[in-house]
Amino acid sequence: MSRPRTVAALAVATGLLVTACGGVTNDAAAPAATGEAGTVSTDGCTDPDAATAVIDDAVKVGWTVPLSGPYAGVWQQITDAFAARMALYNEQGGAGGVDVDFFTTDSKLDPEIAKALNNEMIQKDGADIVSSTGTGQVATMIDDAAAACVPFIAATSASGTYRDAATYPWATLYLPSVQLETSAIVAAIEREFPDGATAAVAISPSESGTVYADAFKASAQGTSVEVVEEASLTDPNAAASTLKASGADVLFVASAAQECLAMTTAISRIGWAPQVYQNSTCADRSLYEPAGAAADGQRVFKYEVVPSLPEFAGTPAVEQYLADAASQGLADPMSNWSVTGWTIGEVYADLLTAAAESDDGLTRLSIMEAARAQDFHPATFIEGIDFDTATGGVTGMQPFAWDAETAQFVLDGDPVIVN
Repeated sequence: MSRPRTVAALAVATGLLVTACGGVTNDAAAPAATGEAGTVSTDGCTDPDAATAVIDDAVKVGWTVPLSGPYAGVWQQITDAFAARMALYNEQGGAGGVDVDFFTTDSKLDPEIAKALNNEMIQKDGADIVSSTGTGQVATMIDDAAAACVPFIAATSASGTYRDAATYPWATLYLPSVQLETSAIVAAIEREFPDGATAAVAISPSESGTVYADAFKASAQGTSVEVVEEASLTDPNAAASTLKASGADVLFVASAAQECLAMTTAISRIGWAPQVYQNSTCADRSLYEPAGAAADGQRVFKYEVVPSLPEFAGTPAVEQYLADAASQGLADPMSNWSVTGWTIGEVYADLLTAAAESDDGLTRLSIMEAARAQDFHPATFIEGIDFDTATGGVTGMQPFAWDAETAQFVLDGDPVIVN
């Protein structure tokens, strides 16, 4: 297990450091009770006084994420960028003069390890905010955090389940919901294939893969998109052969980050060239560029800016981001994962400032109330897309296509605003 590391340590040592998940049964305690639907309450808290005590030394933020194994590289970049954004926030005065103390632990992609580490962060480390990644891990952690009335903020899961404020008042999610994303993808397929299309689905052997696949199939119901085959990504080559035999026009990849490239390689190897739609966890160039021409024209939906694109480069928001990232020594600010980590930091900075300025001052309860009331435009979001927790978080998505010749994403239509 990685022991806690502070913002200062992460920010000074550059380069130290959405969704990788495993299946799980949620056996945690029930969430703390609420008053009216969607309101935050300390009723049922194991320690109500801790939830309303003013935080005047440091806001302790603990994440348990995969810092070893196949997703370590992704999460090192995300946590680096988040740490850098929090270090900048501290330099600018923090939450009413109170600094953020950020630390991480290694979930090893194991939901039960994540559950144990979450409880340790709350009970031993005194975390004021906790978070994690992946639907499986979130499922084991979210109720324990609620029972302790510790805010579970901006977890990177695309599940729609945990966005229900009445059932999970002590939690918010960062990623767009699978319902939003897959409905946008189905709409894009219908535009591309006006006479109808058949679709095949490659599914990651994980909780998140199942959630994405089920959402895509649900979004396709009643449309001109017919799902004709699906296969597990346990063996990408076998999945490619099975799905090719269906003759589908479109392939939707319901996967976690590293599997996106594996599926592209597999279909290229057997000469199958459907129109590919990747999910938004596959939004980094590192998952396309190695595939060469095989990835050309693949589509993905994003909501954060791409600093290297002409459409974004030179804009005040991107220029400010790059300058601020440089001031904190962020190793690779152009990476999609760095933009994600930094933007989650924007979400935290916004809600912590609001909590500190509230009538009750900075407490765990006021932090959660501020998180529940968030409705703003993060500087590193694409123009026209906002973050609004009342409607589920991310309010829309921008379609992109991968251009293999320039090794870059290109805009592929207007933003789709759903929430």
